[in-house]
Amino acid sequence: MRRLLLETSFSKIYIIVMVVITLLIVGGYFSYAMGTYVKKVDTF
Repeated sequence: MRRLLLETSFSKIYIIVMVVITLLIVGGYFSYAMGTYVKKVDTF
């Protein structure tokens, strides 16, 4: 029972970590894209 509980908590932590990393990557990509878009608009 204790091993099962440990495994489920570990999988939850793993899922949370993966979601946070994915959000950081997506957020960074969008902020970079928006920054380049704003720079392009400013040059015109």
